[in-house]
Amino acid sequence: MKTTASAPAATIPTSAGDPSFEVGSALDSASIGRNHLILTLLAMSVIVLDGFDLQVLAFAAPALLAEWGITRAELAPIFASGMVGVAIGGLTIGPRGDVWGRKPALVGSALFFGIATLASAWAQTETQLLVLRLLAGVGLGGALTNATALVVESAPLRWRGVLTMTTLVGVPVGGFLGGLLAARMIPAFGWESVFVVGGVLPVLLAAALWLWLPESARFLLRSHRRAEATAAVNALLGGSRFSTTDPLWLLEPPARKASFAELLGAEFRRDTAGVWLIFLANLFGMFCFMNWLPTILTDLGHDQATANHMLASYNLGGIVGSMGTAWLLRFTGSRGVLGAMAAAGVVTALVMGQANLADHATALVLCTVAGVCLNSMQIGAYLLSGHVYPTEIRATGVGSAVAVGRIGALGSSFAGAWVGAGAAGASLLFGIVAGSMALVVCGVFLVRRHVTPQG
Repeated sequence: MKTTASAPAATIPTSAGDPSFEVGSALDSASIGRNHLILTLLAMSVIVLDGFDLQVLAFAAPALLAEWGITRAELAPIFASGMVGVAIGGLTIGPRGDVWGRKPALVGSALFFGIATLASAWAQTETQLLVLRLLAGVGLGGALTNATALVVESAPLRWRGVLTMTTLVGVPVGGFLGGLLAARMIPAFGWESVFVVGGVLPVLLAAALWLWLPESARFLLRSHRRAEATAAVNALLGGSRFSTTDPLWLLEPPARKASFAELLGAEFRRDTAGVWLIFLANLFGMFCFMNWLPTILTDLGHDQATANHMLASYNLGGIVGSMGTAWLLRFTGSRGVLGAMAAAGVVTALVMGQANLADHATALVLCTVAGVCLNSMQIGAYLLSGHVYPTEIRATGVGSAVAVGRIGALGSSFAGAWVGAGAAGASLLFGIVAGSMALVVCGVFLVRRHVTPQG
């Protein structure tokens, strides 16, 4: 069967007796089904463990400082090495997802960061731990990028925001569970115990992903893998609607290696600048909390278990805020919601800079509110970046944003050491975070291609 003349030359001719059938539109307008939920659950599982491993060093930091007799300044490069690794992963494994496929890139990323995190439990020196955190970061960056791309490409348009936000809320879920776990395990078994848990679970999950995680139907169509593409389309649309002999076509260019130059071309330049600014400034603020909050709070008189519970409350705020933001995005779009979250982050950081964080109740409330603002803003940023770019450059676009954002995260690794200890250092650090969140507000309103209301 021939496609109609209206089909573009770059499309893949492959629709059950209907030459006007286009797979992308069908996937966008599909009802949400069991296979969408399975895919989202598996992708979220990776991100839960990703979120745990992103924060595992912060959980262990107070114990490491005491046991190894090192200073904050000596710990800062170890934090920074993980951020460098995530940037490398975003720049390398991220774009590979556009060529290898989302599934192999995601499975490999989980396996890689799991093995590196597990090995960290046996680190004997600062140098060993620095190298292992660098390697773990590579896998963490690749997982974040390709999980985002896979869910964005598979979810129906009406549910895309909710499912993507549900997947990426795994970061604070992992931090929340990790904080609770660390509060119990580190006093009983030592700092090494959280690295063992954070390493074994991703390795086990990688095997489950290889068995049950579906590949992106859009990627398979663009890669001319007809049999696999037909099965993937049938799974997402429900039933056995098509056979491998039925013509399907996708209104998108075929798979190719994307160029970073495309992100800075006339079509995407302004959006790329806005997305990069959001990632750069918000990740700085996020990782000031994620890396240094337990250490700051122990300096102010809290015990380590309490400090890790506070980091858990920060992540709990992120879970609640992210799900609320996902719900709002369906009805209002992304510009107003993300702008409001960033502005609230400015106010919260300013208040924290002046508050008495040695008081348990004050610290608990403010840490939770900060988690609502910064975590939901970051998860919204991943959704926004996945929306800005089309399929053929999506992983490259999201990966570049992750890489640029790690510059901000890298800066946060040293900020906690630079500002000094005690109440004065905490006040200065949170004042700097308020300034970074003001830049996030600017980035939100710089982006043109915002997620639109879906009703």
